[in-house]
Amino acid sequence: MRAFALIVAACLLGASAQAAPPLPKLGIGDLAPPLAVDKWLRGGPVSRFEPGTVYVLDFWAVWCGPCLSAMPHTSELADRLKDRGVRVIALTGPDTAGNTLDAVERTLSRRSATMRFDVAWDRPAADGTPPYLDVLLGRTTVRYFKDAQLEGLPMSVIVDRQGRLAWVGLPSAMETPLTAIVEGRWDLQAAAVRDRTRRLAEPRVDELRAMLDDGRYAEADALARTLIVGPFAGDAGYLRHLATLLARERKGGATRDLDLALHAAERAADLTGLADDTVLVALARVHFVRGDFEAAVAAQEAAVALMDTPIAGQVAALETYRRALAAR
Repeated sequence: MRAFALIVAACLLGASAQAAPPLPKLGIGDLAPPLAVDKWLRGGPVSRFEPGTVYVLDFWAVWCGPCLSAMPHTSELADRLKDRGVRVIALTGPDTAGNTLDAVERTLSRRSATMRFDVAWDRPAADGTPPYLDVLLGRTTVRYFKDAQLEGLPMSVIVDRQGRLAWVGLPSAMETPLTAIVEGRWDLQAAAVRDRTRRLAEPRVDELRAMLDDGRYAEADALARTLIVGPFAGDAGYLRHLATLLARERKGGATRDLDLALHAAERAADLTGLADDTVLVALARVHFVRGDFEAAVAAQEAAVALMDTPIAGQVAALETYRRALAAR
């Protein structure tokens, strides 16, 4: 299986895949590590992943705006699929950014209507353990993020009916894979290949940024296209990021491949079902730099409406787009 994944990656990415970092200890198809919960704030307890049940682990924190913005959509999925053997667990824990148990309990109290699933407080790491990524201090969270090489919140993980890691990604993008897993249509082997191929491609994003910084725009656009239609075609987070990079202004007013940027942003929007404010912000920006002010306003309005607390900079961007549309 691993050899097959490496062959596919090499075909897609060329020789640079050979210099990629080692694959993570925890990958798609591996048995999911057990939970180390200190306190169940709602629902529970879950001592192990029971055969026959599909679990969604939604990693979040009180300071993570996109995490909170995604909660209503996650609640809708939990409501719809709970009678089909799906259990959603929102897992959060101590960190260095102010995610305390008291803050989490206050958040849960205020947002009970949009957090209609189990909520668990992660067991703190042993004394003296350095925070992972300089922030995370929950045992379960650190184990998943470190072993699976995850970075950033929000992040969702789906564990299938056999207790295997089946999917990892943005919570806004999990509806399609979750439905396929519940219905028994999920090809775990193919998902593992896609995941490993994507991971091998991740270092090339740094390469792309370096090309853009150096003004090697033709090379950057060619590489971006390879990534967008290849290993990142199903990853909303990377598609959003690449769309944003491609839409940046270039030295000397050099031409940007805005058609490619739009393709990446629209694909990310499709994958997230227009339910992710960060994706819609990227889509709005691409529309704006393309001169499609009406579409930019529509996408930015949808993004701001989804935000748990509207971000001042994004509200200002919306006003910029509206002024541009009015002056057209």
